[in-house]
Amino acid sequence: MSRSPIKLNRRQLLAGAGAATTALAFPHVWIPSTAHAQTSGHGALRHLLYIQLRGGFRFTCAFNGEVAPRFNPYGLTGMRAPGTQWGVSALLERAGWLQGEEGQARARLGMKPVHLFSNEMAVLPCVDHEPLGPEADGDHATALQRFITGQAGGSTSFLSLLNWGLRQRMARAAAEGRFPLPAVSLGHEGMAAGSGPYAGSRPPVLEADSAGRLLATRRDTTTYGRVLGSDVLKVGNGSTQVVDGITNQELETMLGTDSTGRRAALALRLFHLGCPAAFFTQGDYDLHSGEGTRLPSAMEELNRLLSGLHAALKRMRHEDGTSYWDTTLVVLGSEFGRGSGERSFNPEGGSDHGTDLATRWMSMPLMGGLVTAAGKGGARLGETRAHDLVASGPVYSYRSVLKTMMDLLGADHSHAFPADAPIEGLFA
Repeated sequence: MSRSPIKLNRRQLLAGAGAATTALAFPHVWIPSTAHAQTSGHGALRHLLYIQLRGGFRFTCAFNGEVAPRFNPYGLTGMRAPGTQWGVSALLERAGWLQGEEGQARARLGMKPVHLFSNEMAVLPCVDHEPLGPEADGDHATALQRFITGQAGGSTSFLSLLNWGLRQRMARAAAEGRFPLPAVSLGHEGMAAGSGPYAGSRPPVLEADSAGRLLATRRDTTTYGRVLGSDVLKVGNGSTQVVDGITNQELETMLGTDSTGRRAALALRLFHLGCPAAFFTQGDYDLHSGEGTRLPSAMEELNRLLSGLHAALKRMRHEDGTSYWDTTLVVLGSEFGRGSGERSFNPEGGSDHGTDLATRWMSMPLMGGLVTAAGKGGARLGETRAHDLVASGPVYSYRSVLKTMMDLLGADHSHAFPADAPIEGLFA
């Protein structure tokens, strides 16, 4: 594998994977300001797992489900965990992977349906690329640019910004004879973009093949070879050796052996080697037709991933005895949301993306011990009106979410998005 400088044009991005109107849509408006401040949680995390729900995800059918049927035709669960504020869709109940002998093995390892641990997650219902813009960006190319870099036409990915913000920490480690990995992108070249001062902070792009063997570019193998050669990264070997409290065989049982499961297991093993953050994509939610049957099936896979990560992180321990659950944050995002106008589905039985509020809001869930320790387990940090999705609470810029993740990892983010502050509301 070789890698040349990346330009974020439409082909590569897709392969990688009015004032009155504004006032009406945003009773609680986001105001830009110079923002270098740290949050109360600065440096509280060791690890970040950032997952893109690829193709544009219908968030109202999962994580902001307490809305009208035209926005969530699947309804709400009647069994959400005690103390949960956010709208838990009935789709989060789906757990066919707990059936049969393999399902029993997963249950013994701690896996359970997502709706039963909804009070260990928080949701930001109203995250938008441009909170003061007149409408949503429902274009695949430009919205994906915004997702990866924080802005349309951006040339530096989030992970490159993060690695640059952690450069002094990495330099100190190297001076001490340690060689921890930087943040990595698993299978996605787009998230490795970086130019100018950030070119040297581009993340390695790694992948686990169908057999669980590690694949890396020649550049990354040369730079990080002594770390990437570790046996712990052979996530498909079915090993019963316990590493950080869990075996590779158990990770296979919990997370699966498809590309998503391999990437998730590889991310956890990379964390063992000092990697601060990993990114990968999951699924394909660009369901313009047949969503009524295709989305429930796709949610089975997403639910298994969330449940597997929830259980694995709680079992895993660092060498100093601290829990992975307490030191890791799992965040889900997508290019945009989805809707179907005045009906539950479009004429082809799917959903679309355009300039409406259903497209605009990325209702992003966050999961980890940091959330519950801050008293935000089950919290809904914002709200939308059920009948029209107009925001009736805080609206967060997507760049603020990116900056918050940097802040929680203890990274210097003074260089990133100066008009967007990290979100203190996760801790206040």
